Amino acid sequence: MRKVILLIITLGLFLQGCGGLGFVYKKHLVGNYYLIAVDVKENICVSYSDDNNSYWNITGERVYEAGYNNDFIIAKAYQSCDKDVTEYYLISINDGQDSLKVQYEKFGPLTKEDFERKKIELKVPDTIHFEKLWTWESEE
Repeated sequence: MRKVILLIITLGLFLQGCGGLGFVYKKHLVGNYYLIAVDVKENICVSYSDDNNSYWNITGERVYEAGYNNDFIIAKAYQSCDKDVTEYYLISINDGQDSLKVQYEKFGPLTKEDFERKKIELKVPDTIHFEKLWTWESEE
């Protein structure tokens, strides 16, 4: 019994040191869509949750700006580790889909030019306000 208690305490301390079982960042956007980061805030992605326990990443990581309304989510992400290249994601909101279908029905990653064309095609309004999520810290 004493070993079991010691094991539970050790496991608890280990999980606490790793940030626990939750996300380091989680923000509800609209419907079943969230911004989440599992380990470090710089790895934020847009995710879809079909229940409160499962999250499906829709975008790549490193989303640094996001905006949304009731119909669309737009995310800007740094390409891999290059802060000079931005990838754009355009997500049409549909909470009636299952999580796997949502994952494959987004547009992106797109270049700025492709994003602007898709935005016009889908009639995405220019009134979507973007929130800065994090800033690239220079390594000087």
